[in-house]
Amino acid sequence: MSYSLLTRVMERLVESYREAKTALVNTDISWRTYSLIACFALSSWITVNGIWSELPVIVLYAPEKWQIASYTVVIIQLGFAGPLLFSLANQLCPRIFTEKLTIYLLFLIGILSCLFLAIWFKKTTKVDGKPHSVALMVLVFTLALVDCTSSVVFLTFMAMYDPRYITALYIGESFCGLLPGLAAIIQGSPVVVCNSTNHTGANENSTSQPSDAGLLFSASAYFIILLVMMLFSGFAFLALNFLPFAVNEQCVEVITNHVAQQCNGQTDKKELINEEQEPEVKFGSSCLSSRRLVILFFIQAVVSSFTFGILPSLSPYAFESYGMASYHLGMDFS
Repeated sequence: MSYSLLTRVMERLVESYREAKTALVNTDISWRTYSLIACFALSSWITVNGIWSELPVIVLYAPEKWQIASYTVVIIQLGFAGPLLFSLANQLCPRIFTEKLTIYLLFLIGILSCLFLAIWFKKTTKVDGKPHSVALMVLVFTLALVDCTSSVVFLTFMAMYDPRYITALYIGESFCGLLPGLAAIIQGSPVVVCNSTNHTGANENSTSQPSDAGLLFSASAYFIILLVMMLFSGFAFLALNFLPFAVNEQCVEVITNHVAQQCNGQTDKKELINEEQEPEVKFGSSCLSSRRLVILFFIQAVVSSFTFGILPSLSPYAFESYGMASYHLGMDFS
């Protein structure tokens, strides 16, 4: 029985592979444009994910030590003001703050922030008599603004293309966490050098010094790698706007014709009235009531608060007793 079941599963996999291959061969999608969109979407959250992956190294140099993760969580949450600022600017000055111009501005800010981060991530400033990583926090905030705003602007930019290209955007975004994590794993885990002094019975005062021992390359080189990834994604965006085969895939004319057809009265007025009076939100063949939609949004908010707020700030303390190597791998795979 198990052999026959395995045979049916294998036959189904082969059939699915043939169907997918036929769909890819017979489609009229421009795969060059598809690849450029995926490379362009790579910059969506790559810098924030890169900072998370590099936190085990930043902890060694930041005067806040293990508390730097909590500061980083709060700063990244403040970065969600970026989409609000873009929406206001687009409403007040729609001809100036367009999607393309905003994306160019995001790339410029992201590239400069990565460059300054590679230079100043160790720089400390005294606040109320105590040293703090002010430069690091300011640059993390600018990168958070870039990444949070890109989630909104990139989607509106994709409205210019056929809906089938939207999967390329999600494929590129899926690599935003993978590539920085792989770079951090290749970099290796840091080694803490402890200097013990004042041995008095059971009490022992020890100090730890930051060291690049155990790292294949420094944190500055890691931020330069993020900068190169941002440049690569920026060149892909330039190609989407200037290469003829990519420009021809933009379906602005199709959208304009569709709107013109609606204005000419080719759409049934009764269907429009029924759609306006529909109290439920429909997704495919199913529908959700307002109550269920609110419940789903609440669950999503709870999950997001744990994923992006509570767990990242608590992870340094959870991994502290297991050593820097465990903390480093835990942040890379999270």
